Amino acid sequence: MQSKTIYRIKKDLKKLNTNLFVINKNENFSFQYLLNDFQKVSLDELDKVKLLDRQDTKFVFNQIHLPLILEKIKPFYRILEINKKLVFIYENTYFDTDDFLFYNQHHNENRKRFKVRFRKYSSNNKSFFEIKIKNNKNRTVKKRLLADEMNECLGEQERDLVSAIIGLPGDQLAPKLDLEFSRITLTDNSFNERLTIDTNLSAKNGISSKIFDQL
Repeated sequence: MQSKTIYRIKKDLKKLNTNLFVINKNENFSFQYLLNDFQKVSLDELDKVKLLDRQDTKFVFNQIHLPLILEKIKPFYRILEINKKLVFIYENTYFDTDDFLFYNQHHNENRKRFKVRFRKYSSNNKSFFEIKIKNNKNRTVKKRLLADEMNECLGEQERDLVSAIIGLPGDQLAPKLDLEFSRITLTDNSFNERLTIDTNLSAKNGISSKIFDQL
């Protein structure tokens, strides 16, 4: 069932004046001051809501809408704080086959699809090898292994996990995309759901790069 908070966000996004895009198209909006008023939650408390098996709902919108959204959800959510920081960097290296099997699964909106990546979390300075599975029941399941560092190739453990979950030889996968972004992580006051907001996205594939600083 869709949460009331998600419903409110959808409703408010539809009401927003699109002229705001024109006014702010050359500005990198700073929302840091809006985060300070949230109730804080520790990483240990947030671990109650790991949600490695969950249902995802995602939105893409211009950063100018963020103040309204943050104000709307403030009474219902708490923000992750670690060492007095509220925004954390996520580094990702995504793997795919040479014919981009996983990308095409997402592009074609296949009911069952995969993401394979190394991810480094600045919140705890840990790196993981992760496989995300979107199943035909619209659930997202994440399997992961602790990694010493971000790698450009898969080790034996990673290859075995790919083979067991996806059914492909791990040596058929290679790094295809590096993605970095800043993330705000929130949990509802009942610790039943998690909400993440990603900004300052940058991507590169070895040939070209792109910064999405208004998303």
